[in-house]
Amino acid sequence: MQKTTNIKNPVLILMILSISTLLLISCTPIIKSNPEINKNEISTQQLKKFSSAQEIKEFLKNAEVSSGYDSVSHAGIRGPMINSKLSIQKSSADFFSESATDYSTTNIQVAGVDEADFVKNDGKYIYVISQNSLIIVDAFPPENAKILSKTNIQGNAQNMFINKDRAVIFSEDSAQIPVIEEFDFVPRPRYTQQTHVLVYDIADRSNPKLIKDYNIKGNYFQSRMIGEHVYFIVTDNVYFYNNFIDLPIIKSSSKTIVRPEIYYFDNPEDNYNFNTVASFNIFEEDDKLNVKTFMMGNSNNLYVSQNNIYITYQKNLPYIFYQRQNEDRFYEVVLPLLPEGFRNRIKEIKNDDDTKAMWDKISGVLEEMYNKLDEDEKETLIEKIEKSIEEYEIKLQSERAKTVIHKIKIDDGKIEYDTRG
Repeated sequence: MQKTTNIKNPVLILMILSISTLLLISCTPIIKSNPEINKNEISTQQLKKFSSAQEIKEFLKNAEVSSGYDSVSHAGIRGPMINSKLSIQKSSADFFSESATDYSTTNIQVAGVDEADFVKNDGKYIYVISQNSLIIVDAFPPENAKILSKTNIQGNAQNMFINKDRAVIFSEDSAQIPVIEEFDFVPRPRYTQQTHVLVYDIADRSNPKLIKDYNIKGNYFQSRMIGEHVYFIVTDNVYFYNNFIDLPIIKSSSKTIVRPEIYYFDNPEDNYNFNTVASFNIFEEDDKLNVKTFMMGNSNNLYVSQNNIYITYQKNLPYIFYQRQNEDRFYEVVLPLLPEGFRNRIKEIKNDDDTKAMWDKISGVLEEMYNKLDEDEKETLIEKIEKSIEEYEIKLQSERAKTVIHKIKIDDGKIEYDTRG
């Protein structure tokens, strides 16, 4: 092995050791520990409901969440769009007298639970979202295929559902909304992403008519259709700035129709998002929506059965668990590997001195130790410490990396939180 350069400056040696440790940690998720914190005192793991905006603000302050987003980013990772593989199914729709007996549909994960797609086919008509337009093609018989209509869609169209004479299209766009922060005197613009749920009457395929436009701040996550009910999820960063918090609301066009109740768990997270779950019957004329918002960590996956929605994400420990990581690692990993005489002197300093000057004294002992070691001893010691730190970080990661699964019951448009694990 090549020898290390002859380093006589003890401060430089400490810098090299610190840099090596940082590089090592950057390759592994940093999981912090604080033995003085009783997690059971912080979290009851029970679902709770906020009673007011002020209660949410106090919760965020107490949880030491780093909020105050000046811009909106994607709060959740989109689930996969299942459209690359098509399956051939017998048509169960007989409301067209002239249609294909076999036709391709979206490949779904659960029978009876339709998934949104940018191409749909009902046996006679093909519906395509292309360049932010809904294009309807009369495709049967194929020799007479022709485009019946092309309807412009507001924003960035994502995907859609087709159910008899209804089309539901999900679209995103950016918006400037006015907010009045606490004790301010004039509305200030906030730029945010918003999701539109557009419902079209397509009884006349040559002239679709927009009949509903539900919109909510945040990013479209995923959706499902079961029978006549559409369920969709929108995620949004918690905007908490200057003691102002922007809460989820659902509007129909420009009129507020729902201010959803907001639920949460009192276990702390690294950051929070509003996950709004909503449902509606696509054939009802009124603006009747069932909506609940859950303040949780970053959502990154979704699974829906006919009876439940499952939302999952990887749990992160909050900042309070990160504060003593370096100190814990030094005493638990580094100190036991030091020569006995220097190790005992550092223990004495730790036991006798709890002031800010303690590290100055300890670093003085380390400088003295490195000055007395020859180059081979220095190299051997540093390699041993680096290896032990790597094992320490891997062990912490394996013990504390968790996936959180939330289960939400759905039934005939009703939405009810069930449990988590």
